[in-house]
Amino acid sequence: MMAFKSCHMRGFSTMEHGDLIAFMKARLDEDEALARAVEDRSAPWDGQWVAEEGGNAIRTVNGHVLAYGQTYPPRRGLAAHIAHHDPARVLREVERGRRLLKRYENAVTACTHVSSARARFTRGQDEGYREAYLDAIRDAAEAHAGHSAYREEWRPEG
Repeated sequence: MMAFKSCHMRGFSTMEHGDLIAFMKARLDEDEALARAVEDRSAPWDGQWVAEEGGNAIRTVNGHVLAYGQTYPPRRGLAAHIAHHDPARVLREVERGRRLLKRYENAVTACTHVSSARARFTRGQDEGYREAYLDAIRDAAEAHAGHSAYREEWRPEG
C-alpha cells in the first residue's frame, strides 16, 4: 500500500529561506546585467574572450582588442584571469544558479511524497533533496559574502 504525505504536514515552507533565495536571485540578476552590459565590439557578440599570449592583451574570440596592458612588465596572470571570467561564462553561471533555485523551489512545493518499497522515487519530492539544494544555495551565496546584504547565518557549515 502506498502512503501519501502532504509536504505541509512535514513543515515545508516556501518562505522558510525566502531571504536567502531573494538574495541569490538579486545577485544572479546583477551578474546577468553586468555581463550583458559589456560592449566588446565583437560581431556577432558572444562574450567570449581570450588572453593574448604573453598576457599583454585581452581580445574577443574574433580578434577585437578589449584591453591592452599599460604596465611593464604586465601583471602576471591578470589577462588570463579576466578572459577566463568572460561574459559568456558569467551568463552560463547565472543560468546554472537559476536552475539550482528552481530545483529547490520545486522540492519545497512538491505536495506529495510516495513512500513504498516499490514506488519509483521522483526527484525533487524528497526532503533530502530539498536540504541538499539548500546546502548548494548556501555554498553559492558564500561567493557573495562581501555584499552588504549577506548574512553570516547563511554561511555553510563545515
